Amino acid sequence: MSIDTSTKHIYRKRLGVIWLSVEIALVSSTIFGFNAIFEILSKGHIYDSYCIISNETNVTINSNESCDEQQKKYQEAVALGLIFYNLPTVLVGICIDLFGIRSVKLISIIFHVIGWLSLGFAQPGQDHLIFIHTVFTAFSGSCTMVTTYASSAYFSRSRAFISTIFTGAGIISGIWFAIFQILIDNNKISLRQICFIWASFGVLLLISSFLFLDWKFPFLNLSYQFDTKQDEITTRNPESSETINNEKKWYKRIYKRLGIWKYLTSPLYIMIVLFLSTLFITTDLLAITWYPMNYDLYNHDASLGNVHQTTKYTNAFNFSILSGIFICPAAGYFLDFRAHQNRKQKILNILILQILTWLLCIIICLVCMFISTKSIIPLIILSCFTRSILSSGPQAIVVTYFPTRYIGTLTGIMWTMVGVLTFVQYGLVPLTTDISKLWRAWLIVLILVLIVIIHLFQILRLYIEEKRNTQADKEKVDEKEKNIEQSFNEIIITRL
Repeated sequence: MSIDTSTKHIYRKRLGVIWLSVEIALVSSTIFGFNAIFEILSKGHIYDSYCIISNETNVTINSNESCDEQQKKYQEAVALGLIFYNLPTVLVGICIDLFGIRSVKLISIIFHVIGWLSLGFAQPGQDHLIFIHTVFTAFSGSCTMVTTYASSAYFSRSRAFISTIFTGAGIISGIWFAIFQILIDNNKISLRQICFIWASFGVLLLISSFLFLDWKFPFLNLSYQFDTKQDEITTRNPESSETINNEKKWYKRIYKRLGIWKYLTSPLYIMIVLFLSTLFITTDLLAITWYPMNYDLYNHDASLGNVHQTTKYTNAFNFSILSGIFICPAAGYFLDFRAHQNRKQKILNILILQILTWLLCIIICLVCMFISTKSIIPLIILSCFTRSILSSGPQAIVVTYFPTRYIGTLTGIMWTMVGVLTFVQYGLVPLTTDISKLWRAWLIVLILVLIVIIHLFQILRLYIEEKRNTQADKEKVDEKEKNIEQSFNEIIITRL
């Protein structure tokens, strides 16, 4: 008995979701956990020359506290990696829309393999290889993230849910270096062996590129394409491709807001980017200040008598991101709830989720302004929900609310702008050196969070307008049916 072609496509798409989720969980955001192996790099004598007291005595210091310059080199490597994770996503998104997802994924595989092999071969005299690792793996992870998000366009009704599954899986990849540290400290495996294992995952990326992703070239294509049914609900007045093609001059497309420029200049898209970027400062600042904040609370208070609390709660904070694998899909499921029925329901779901995210960020700011030992566990719980919903919500909105053919570019530009705007947090770092005055930094963040309430009013306005339009459309349909019925009755009477 043969299986229907559409059924086979469904099974293949679902297998692709599982496969791509595993991939993104393994390789997409490892750069965010790289600081966990600073101690391992130090023991491996990477940039060990920066621990020399003076050139005259040529004495090497073993104390980590005396190797500040060495630690700065590690931090510079991470900072460079984070730049290459966020900023190039705009180019990644444009390439996806121009050449297809598979094309970008194949390029990312090369960067992935080179990045992990460079860390595996890093040793004294070749210290610069850690910079190659952070840059190459960050760029590869960024490509993996954006291409995986874009693949949710193969689905229609469940697109938001699928994209948040990918988001939750991507959040997990930030804990791998912390796990590596535990394994290496217990002599279970070496860093070089781990690097070779992770480099071999390039084979998984290669297989998925041809099994579940497609490109714009006329060979080796998938038997199914992006599902554009979602666009019929999303866009009330869709533009025709002929209108776009008739305006060949790029500057005419910009000022006439044709093609992607219609959505890049959309107030909703602009406010989503600003909303996401501003609220991301909350979670980033919490991560930056978490260790010194806990150290001040527990290690400087003799009455607590527990010097291990700082490490315990820091580990709990780092591993709490595992909850994202459940929270992110829950957010996606909520966004998809009855969203396929009409545009009004879609906007209502977005409004509720954005309000929840906004309130969680306000609570975090208030708790951190009046921090105490009783606040630590609630903060861990709050950060779990905030980081997950904040990462998944706006991404799900982009893949469901805007046209399918522009998902790659819109996603890339959004995350690039997030990377640019969240540099604000570095200006707040000097305000966090004195924990007793930490409230000043959080007060500034709170003010920024309160300002972006404009976005919530914007979505509320869209919901009210759509509700009116829906009611007007219903009245037109009722009037049309009434006229048809009246005409039919007149015909019957005439014949009689």
